[in-house]
Amino acid sequence: MTQASDSLKPRIINGNTASEAQFPWQVAITIHPDYPYPAYVCSGSMISDRWILTAAHCVEEQELDGQKIDYYIVAGTNALDSTQGQTIKVKRSFMHEQYNSTAFFNDIAVLELEQPIDMQKCGANCQIIEPISPSIETQNLRASTNLLAAGWGVIEDCETSGSAYCTSSEDEITPEEFYATHPYTLQYTTLNLVECISSTSNYHPAQIGQNMFCAESNATPKSDTCFGDSGSSLTLKNRAGKSYAVGITSAGEGCAQEGYPGVYTKISSYQKWIQNTTGIQLIERTEEPATEQPTNNSSSSKSSGGGSMGIFTLIGLIGLSLLRYRNRTAL
Repeated sequence: MTQASDSLKPRIINGNTASEAQFPWQVAITIHPDYPYPAYVCSGSMISDRWILTAAHCVEEQELDGQKIDYYIVAGTNALDSTQGQTIKVKRSFMHEQYNSTAFFNDIAVLELEQPIDMQKCGANCQIIEPISPSIETQNLRASTNLLAAGWGVIEDCETSGSAYCTSSEDEITPEEFYATHPYTLQYTTLNLVECISSTSNYHPAQIGQNMFCAESNATPKSDTCFGDSGSSLTLKNRAGKSYAVGITSAGEGCAQEGYPGVYTKISSYQKWIQNTTGIQLIERTEEPATEQPTNNSSSSKSSGGGSMGIFTLIGLIGLSLLRYRNRTAL
């Protein structure tokens, strides 16, 4: 492994607040069933009522402070402070057998739930998304295609920010500083496909595997996925309005940094693996090509929610601290 490849970090900056049911396949992955906000780890996508697609690095940790980690998903809500969602324990997690935690190669996993998501109870807030097939990807995915990424990750990058949250030591951070950078409500951004290795990219070829691709924002200021957005699906919408999961938010160098587009796991490369692991029959077929998704004019992601001191203190009490993720090499 080269030194250059070690700089990749798993990681929505300058995004928008998602509306209810805008991303009905999105679930939050947490490590506490009752407090999903302070215990939030990553995102995932429903590919059936019992299976969640996510990044391998989201669930590779099996212990925290010497105790076994139990993972849970929250489905059917875009707000982590809502009582509307369904919380379900993860029965088993399956990381790709060739996942490389240093280089983020094969950064893909599926989670089997202990019980199915109640899709009828969820209504419009729950929807299964189809992992894209190679042929549909070929017809739909091009540089002009708008791709949507969503997550509950941080909304500023401490590698470049001088905010009070980013400059304080962990034991000095106030609840207000924490809430200002960790949104309750799902955030999203619009990205476009770019070459990972190009004259404008600072990545080294050794950092980018054949089953990875890159995407970045054309907006000013730039928008990007960031720490905590890992595991979410990068999606496209075809002419008929059907959404497909194209990529899994995986890694990158910083967030919204010039020369470092976000790196995503290419889902079409793992269609057989997903099918063999889950038993879900993914049908290879052709269809009409996609059109660009319109840019949504929702409010800015910087209007994150607040919260009570009681919830904030739980971060320390149950040993889940999202503060750890501020300095981790995982989103």
